[in-house]
Amino acid sequence: STQLNFRDFETKLSLLSNQFTIVNTEDCKIIVSTVLNLIYNNDVTKINGNLQVIHANIAPIDFSNTVTLTNDIVYVNNQNQPLYQKTVPLKLFIDVLVKIKQLAINYKGLQAEIVGETKLTQTPATELNAYGQLQLLKGSYKAYGQELAIQKGSTVTFNREIENPQLNVTA
Repeated sequence: STQLNFRDFETKLSLLSNQFTIVNTEDCKIIVSTVLNLIYNNDVTKINGNLQVIHANIAPIDFSNTVTLTNDIVYVNNQNQPLYQKTVPLKLFIDVLVKIKQLAINYKGLQAEIVGETKLTQTPATELNAYGQLQLLKGSYKAYGQELAIQKGSTVTFNREIENPQLNVTA
């Protein structure tokens, strides 16, 4: 549903779904249920609510030989003018609880089944942060000719920086 208020230019968007397939490719299938709200008003965007991962199976193709460009690349036209203008940073507030009911990962020797929940937060002054814990129900890791069984109860804990979780894995 969408609600527009032209006086304040406020926009409210609610995303409600029940077992909706958001990705269905050869290497990734994700089914979610959502209760998410997006509010935009005076250059401020707020996203809040719940995202429940009902089922996810992720087995990505190996991207180890992929080359990526740095952020300082500028594309220009024939007159040597930039094709894209840098945008003003988005004033973004995020407060979303992500609950994972079933997540299976198969990548670079790691096979794992994961459940748990984490809260995602962000403000204009902070990067995206995560708070919560994921539990490994079962799994294995193959490397250097050995296969290690990951013990049930191993955890991945997020205490702030999403890219720097605390790993407590016993194999």
